[in-house]
Amino acid sequence: MLVNVTQAKSNLIVEPILGGTLRMLKEKENAYFVLIGPERSESPIRKLGARFIQPLTEAMHRRFPYLTPTHLNILGIAGVSLGSLLAARHNLKVNAKEKNSDAWVIFTLLVCSSLLDGLDGSLARLIAIEDPDAIDLLFRGTVLDSVADYLKEMVMFASKAVSAHERNDRTGEILSHLSAVSSPLSSLSRAYAEASGKVVPEIGDNIVEFFGTRTGRTICSTVATVFPELSDKPLQSLCDTLIITGNVANVLKNTVSSVGETKEAVLSRTVRNKAMLRTRLHMLYAILTVLLSLFLWFNQNRYGTTYR
Repeated sequence: MLVNVTQAKSNLIVEPILGGTLRMLKEKENAYFVLIGPERSESPIRKLGARFIQPLTEAMHRRFPYLTPTHLNILGIAGVSLGSLLAARHNLKVNAKEKNSDAWVIFTLLVCSSLLDGLDGSLARLIAIEDPDAIDLLFRGTVLDSVADYLKEMVMFASKAVSAHERNDRTGEILSHLSAVSSPLSSLSRAYAEASGKVVPEIGDNIVEFFGTRTGRTICSTVATVFPELSDKPLQSLCDTLIITGNVANVLKNTVSSVGETKEAVLSRTVRNKAMLRTRLHMLYAILTVLLSLFLWFNQNRYGTTYR
């Protein structure tokens, strides 16, 4: 959201869609415009990444001025979907050398596709600076980003579940389903806590909670999707166990924070409203994930479907 400081400087009341931090961005016709930055807790990872993402986004926008955040979302979803499909197929190969040569190519594809998640938000804010009416940051940052994240997590879950089933790894298969079903609950509990006005750390308070955040789950799922086993060690089972543990820790902490002692809300009303919208989206995501999990489980274990 952009605010014209020149026009509002006599009595500037700020309760924006994206929070409360002001940054001076550019001067246009003697009127200073500032971007209202996120009021939610930002992680050190995001702040460090911004040093590299912002120059990259600006260069990309100059080179491809017609590229929009939606294009990046579509590319990210397509890249993760393709990478997950290739990973599932490559994990069925029996030639270890061939698997290793393909694995790093697929891993690079998944990593690059996931990194687009950081570029789309930066590009959206850059476009909003140039033309505040060109993009709806509320819809862009809440609905589209959430849907893109859901689709990426679901396709990587399906790839892990299929791979574990085909190599007769029942433990890995069960853990992949548990990690998938518990992930929406972690996101849901955070959104509900923020809807109650609580500030929730983006990457958690400790290493256990980190693996239950969006960043931690993406790292673990990417590794587990491409490298389910490493030197005959069940790497996928380890990664999914970390995700499950982190999800449970976050759900417990955020639930206690939400229903605990009533305090004055820290987050602004508009930020809380945005969090409530995310809460509804996460509820839908949780239902869809359970349905996908049941479909894969019964399709593979009851009807004996094979993908070889």
